[in-house]
Amino acid sequence: MKTVLQNLPDCFQTSNHYYFVVLDLEGRFVFCNPFFQKKFQHLSSSINGFSFFMERHSPDASIVRKKFEDFLNRKSEVKIIEQRLADEKGGYFWIRWEMNLMAREDIQADVIQCIGIDITESKKNEYEIQRMADRYDAERKLAERSIATSEHFYRNLIANSLDGMLILNEEGIIRFVSPSVENILGFTCEDLLDKNGFTYIHPDDYALSFESFNRELIEQPVIKSIVVRLLNKNGSWTWCMLRGHNLINNPFVKGIVIYFYDDTLRKQAREILKESESRFRNLIADLQIGVMLLNNQKEITLCNKAGLQILGYNDEASLVGKTTSDLDWDIIDENNLPLPATLRPSFMAFHTRKSIKDVVMGVKKQNHHSRSWVLVNAVPIKDDAGEIIHVITSFSDITERRILENKLRADELNKQKLLTQATIDGQEKERKEIGKELHDNVGQQLTTAKLFLEIARGTAQDNSLEMINMAIKGVSDAINEVRSISRSLVPPTLGDLGLVDSVKELCHSLKRTQAFQIRFYHNGFEEINLPANQALMFYRIIQEQVNNIIKHAEARAVILKLGTENGMTILEVVDNGKGFDPEKYVKGLGLINMTNRAELFNGKLEIITGVDKGCRIRVSIPLVQNEMLLN
Repeated sequence: MKTVLQNLPDCFQTSNHYYFVVLDLEGRFVFCNPFFQKKFQHLSSSINGFSFFMERHSPDASIVRKKFEDFLNRKSEVKIIEQRLADEKGGYFWIRWEMNLMAREDIQADVIQCIGIDITESKKNEYEIQRMADRYDAERKLAERSIATSEHFYRNLIANSLDGMLILNEEGIIRFVSPSVENILGFTCEDLLDKNGFTYIHPDDYALSFESFNRELIEQPVIKSIVVRLLNKNGSWTWCMLRGHNLINNPFVKGIVIYFYDDTLRKQAREILKESESRFRNLIADLQIGVMLLNNQKEITLCNKAGLQILGYNDEASLVGKTTSDLDWDIIDENNLPLPATLRPSFMAFHTRKSIKDVVMGVKKQNHHSRSWVLVNAVPIKDDAGEIIHVITSFSDITERRILENKLRADELNKQKLLTQATIDGQEKERKEIGKELHDNVGQQLTTAKLFLEIARGTAQDNSLEMINMAIKGVSDAINEVRSISRSLVPPTLGDLGLVDSVKELCHSLKRTQAFQIRFYHNGFEEINLPANQALMFYRIIQEQVNNIIKHAEARAVILKLGTENGMTILEVVDNGKGFDPEKYVKGLGLINMTNRAELFNGKLEIITGVDKGCRIRVSIPLVQNEMLLN
């Protein structure tokens, strides 16, 4: 073997381009040049004795072995074998081997000389070209199938369409007829080809059709669709909806395409609808209540005469085509608050899909400063599918009734105020009488009894003196208590000193007798314009609330405030006591009396409290009063 290697050209042994190996007849490596050894060093540290077929490193080992054995059987031929091998990166590379069987007498053995070259790049190109060819072939077949399917689809679509299609040239001659035309008019394609299309149009519709066709020719159509009568093969006329499309400049069409379908049912439905609307208009024309019809776009389509009068309009045209949101009606609810569009009867009928009944609204009349009060009902009208097609809104003028109701309500309120005032006056009179009786009668009797006791004490013996002193002290305490009760029933300072000084004296007496602090703030309060009956009302409310605080609040501090704010006289009584849950609290007689006293002067009383959060009483009374209140 050494002799063989010595006879090899140097170029093979030193080449960096060609792989050169020598194999024995079993396919084992006998020799390889350094270039091959370097390439395959990841497979084995020594290539000698290693199998050329490399079963573990070549997915094509069995194919290569078969070709190798075939080469040995033919001996005289040069064999070309392509081999795929794994590289160190996990991929593959290709080598093309040229094999020659060499019989060497000097070594008395046959060997196989193999010269190889790396063809990886060319193989990749071949694969890429083949992949692209396969992909192109698949896409071509898919496109051919798609075209065939599409052609079949459109042929069947046109043939079975509910719409007819004609193509007319510029003179109106029919050049194409779709098979579906026969389903609509009964004419076959052969019946209509090369005929003038206008001969099949009803004489009364000829002018409209001719004008529309000519406008389509110059591509300036006024409307794209028209409804005309077309001749049927049986001699009758069929209402059809026609639409034109100018494709004269299209090289594949070269004509005006006319699409049409049988519109008889819709035409009949429209006639029935017109007749129904006419009957509906006649029905509501003379009604004394307003009736308004809205379509499914919430647009007004009609309003009867009574409705126009109630809303202050002269003609129906001012409303038709508009929504209720478009109109400046300044709608308010029965509490005189703005009524949002979403809470108006017609809107709610559309969105709830239910009837809305007996909604009271105030509507500003058109071109008037006055307001009409109306009682509104809204009823949705649905089609067979349950979709709303109309909402009928009816409304009656209740302005006069509203005025009477307000008058009755005001009379009732005044009556209630008079009754409350009479009750309070009675209470005050009774307080005065009781206070006077306590002061003039009971008080005098107690004073006389005290005087007799004091005279008796001067002559009393030691064993009875202590008893007389105790009696004098008890009578003195009773006299003070009677005076205190008398002052609370008829405060002597309220008429003489005024509200502020009376409240100050009340606070002074409470500081001496109660365990809590009390403060009175009245900065900015102008008592000069406060009527006497209002001053008494504020004083009684302060008395009542302070009494409640003493009984129930367990407060350590009380604040009284009198002032004016935004045209109101404001009284606040605040404590830091234990408070209460306003939702569970049942109004007692004291709170009811305070509320009635405030309402008597068109005021209100608010309670702000919570458990362990103290209590705030706020009374608000308007400053400006009428003559009756001032008197």
